[in-house]
Amino acid sequence: MVQLDELDELRAKADEKPRKHKEVTKQSHDVHVKRMNQFKILDKVLLDKLDPRMFPLELKLRGSNTFVVQNVFPYVTIEVTHSDYDTFKVNSLHLKLYFNGNTALTVSLKREVELRL
Repeated sequence: MVQLDELDELRAKADEKPRKHKEVTKQSHDVHVKRMNQFKILDKVLLDKLDPRMFPLELKLRGSNTFVVQNVFPYVTIEVTHSDYDTFKVNSLHLKLYFNGNTALTVSLKREVELRL
């Protein structure tokens, strides 16, 4: 009887490990899918990783210029444009959303801080 109980415990542990692995991989996949779908047309974005062959030295500073999303293609490809440069396609992993200081979130946070004072 003792051996059967031990076998049942081992079987339960063996069933639990793949279940945990499946949950972790599903969470990481969901995060990746959210990141892929976060850009909308006319959003302002910053290029996070600049290709030195693509831009002159003036754009070397990260986040110095904002770009506008013109088109969103499947498989993480985004078409961006800038007034000084042509339209080009970029992998969305190289882009970050740009939030200027006039967003509703910052206004509401400022109001909360003012109310606390």
